[in-house]
Amino acid sequence: MLDDADFLGTDSRPSTVFALAVIAQEEFAKGFLFHFISEGALPAAPLVLRMARDHTCKQLMMLVMDYLNPDSEEFLTHLKSVFEDRAAERFRRDVADAMNILRHEKVGRWKSKNWFWAEEPTYDGTARSVADGSFDREKQDALYVRVGGDGSLACTPASVRPEVARATFERAGRLGRLVDQVLKGDINGVIDYDRVKDAIGALFAGLAVAPDVPASGAE
Repeated sequence: MLDDADFLGTDSRPSTVFALAVIAQEEFAKGFLFHFISEGALPAAPLVLRMARDHTCKQLMMLVMDYLNPDSEEFLTHLKSVFEDRAAERFRRDVADAMNILRHEKVGRWKSKNWFWAEEPTYDGTARSVADGSFDREKQDALYVRVGGDGSLACTPASVRPEVARATFERAGRLGRLVDQVLKGDINGVIDYDRVKDAIGALFAGLAVAPDVPASGAE
């Protein structure tokens, strides 16, 4: 998909490049989820497997992957903040909330729709926006003409800007390289891999491997 997107070019077909790059990112996130299953960090439970078919779950995992392999232009600033957060025994807010939303708001509500928070949590804006479907709507808008409730034209794929397509294509490449690294066992250059793996493992510990909820959802 990335080769096809590269062939099309972000200047001539930005909407198609954007859509292909987002789908590629989701596929890389799916591969990352299955890598964690193979490593024992995630249980091979029906609800975890359902995450691999849910677009929002994969897009939340993409936030975590982006943290592990950041944009090279922001690497030094990113690395400094990682060390500061590690010293304070915390993760960057969007990363921590992406993992929490995956476990509690997605899988937790699939497992039981009857529970509620005693006090509703306040999540990071980026993670909350992805969880609410904003990124998936961007992908849909790059593929389809959106019509408003009154029948008027709301959005077309022509609204995707070339610079946005380029940034999305570049991010897909980084996530792909991350998956390639971890599958080869080359994690020395991956920022905070073990800490993320341990956090994911702790969050999902005890989730039943036996069938508990019918696995359904998007691809």
